This record gives sequence, C-alpha cells and structure tokens, in this order.
Amino acid sequence: MAANIARYFTQHLAHPQHVLYRHYIDETWRDVTVSEVAREIARWQAAFRREGLARGDRIALCARNSIAWISAERGSEASDRRESATCRRDLQER
Repeated sequence: MAANIARYFTQHLAHPQHVLYRHYIDETWRDVTVSEVAREIARWQAAFRREGLARGDRIALCARNSIAWISAERGSEASDRRESATCRRDLQER
C-alpha cells in the first residue's frame, strides 16, 4: 500500500494547489492540498530527525485513517525509516 500512496503523492507534486484529499472535520468537509500534505510530511521528517532516528530504525504508527496517518507514514518512508507495525481501531467500536 505504501507504494501506492507514494506514487499518488509523487504524481501530484507538480501541482501544489491541487486538492489531494478531502476529510470530514469539525462537522464540515475540508479539502487538503498537495502543499499542505507536503508540509505535514516535512514536519514528520523533522520530528524523526530531532528524535535521533536513523535509517533502518523501526517505528510503529497507531492512528485512525487520516491525513495525519498518511503524513506520518510518508514522512517515515521519505526519511528511509520503515514502520514495524500499523494499528487500526476496530471499526465496530462506533
């Protein structure tokens, strides 16, 4: 799946104002552009560097499917880190 997300993001980099995702937050739908996602990915990369993580270190992501999860996952991949596990909440807990 990461390769698909990576490919999807990469093919849109030339159009920073293109709406890449749409999500429901604060009782309204919000568009998220390529440049917004790129900014969040950069923030995750900086956080991983600040924590001293190096190539080959493992991380675990445990979050709902969201822009934050996509950004963290892309930040780890782009920083040559690989997550050791991903977690999802049971969708039936609603």
